[in-house]
Amino acid sequence: MIVMHAVLLAGGEAHAETEIGSSRAFGLGIQLGEPSGITGKVYLNGRTNAIDFAVGSYYDAGFAGDVYVHASYHAHLAELASGGGVAIPFRIGVGGFLNSGYWRFDNDVDDLVFGVRVPFGLDFDLERAPVQFYVEVAFQMAIIPFVGAGLDGGIGVRYYF
Repeated sequence: MIVMHAVLLAGGEAHAETEIGSSRAFGLGIQLGEPSGITGKVYLNGRTNAIDFAVGSYYDAGFAGDVYVHASYHAHLAELASGGGVAIPFRIGVGGFLNSGYWRFDNDVDDLVFGVRVPFGLDFDLERAPVQFYVEVAFQMAIIPFVGAGLDGGIGVRYYF
């Protein structure tokens, strides 16, 4: 009886994870912060790995035609909480960014800046709706045309199709 109950519980948990993961194949939304813009996320296999991207600008650039783009691979390392209608995975990633015209960590730059990006974040996956809220902080290191570093981040929401 105990073994049967354990099998049923394990099956229910696996079904819930598969259901949430399959409903979160591709999400699109907005991010507010530094940078602000359109954000997207594609899950590669359930809720374990994903690629996110953003296109926008830094607020303090005045949105004067300067464009910021990033893409990062995310590994969801641990689910900090699950239940009450929300799952909260912790994630870390690595990727790159490209920024034209303005980089907020060096106001004298008026050139194309390329660099490495390492984001850390928490996702808040609603279990009953295809919506995800998130908070993220990222270490950025410019490598072309100069070397420089800083932090950026934001809060956002994505709707999953």
